[in-house]
Amino acid sequence: VIRGEDHLSNTPKQILLAEAMGFEPPTFAHLPLILDPHGPGKLSKRHAESSLIEYRARGYLPEALDNFMAFLGWHPADDKEIFTLSELIQEFDLKRVQKQGAKFDTDKLDWINAQHIRALPTDEIAARIKPFLEAEGIETSHDFLLRVLELEKYRLKTFADFVPSSGFFFHVGDYDPKLLVWKNDAREKSLAMLEEVYVVLASRLETSFEKTQLMEDLGSLMEKEGKGSVLWPLRVALSGRERSPDPFEIAEVLGKHETLARIQRAIDDLKKI
Repeated sequence: VIRGEDHLSNTPKQILLAEAMGFEPPTFAHLPLILDPHGPGKLSKRHAESSLIEYRARGYLPEALDNFMAFLGWHPADDKEIFTLSELIQEFDLKRVQKQGAKFDTDKLDWINAQHIRALPTDEIAARIKPFLEAEGIETSHDFLLRVLELEKYRLKTFADFVPSSGFFFHVGDYDPKLLVWKNDAREKSLAMLEEVYVVLASRLETSFEKTQLMEDLGSLMEKEGKGSVLWPLRVALSGRERSPDPFEIAEVLGKHETLARIQRAIDDLKKI
């Protein structure tokens, strides 16, 4: 019988009762309690984040939760931290259970979950992430989703992170056109930069619309005008955000047609202010 250490005080009584009734008492093992990360005492069953259904809704993998929970009060003989379920079954030994309680560290869970996501084939990540896209009303082709995931899967902590962090690949919502202007540049300069970028990228063939080629194409413009003046308005035009992956990576994923359409929209917006 393996149970929490809060049952230690019950054990002598239960052994005596079993013996009194002529039963062979089971062998008991007691595990340290899982502690609340926000305060003293054990993690409550009523704690909202302790629900497995809640963790599934937030995009955690079952195998990552297995991995994380095994480490609450136990550790392997070496420093390895990422295990499959079969590896945990093979490795687990009650002799390596610690005596102290274990804090339910959600940062550690996020890290373990991210490692398990990265280990999955991209096709499988796509299949598991589709319900999160559907919940947000996002429709996309399988091939395009794979292209986005090849870039973004290394940034994901959970599947629920995907739409907030990467939703701009599928749709750029409204944003303030003033965001397109780099630092102390005049509006006219940012507009001119986008117009020059449009001309340069429009000359690139769809079949060679790749990060390294695009960087080379815009190299002389960046050297002349400054990287910030060129790349900042391009980043915002493609993502609608201040923070995003490298704009060249975004352009490669979006492809020539969508990249030019977004730059043209940004040009039109800047002309209105």
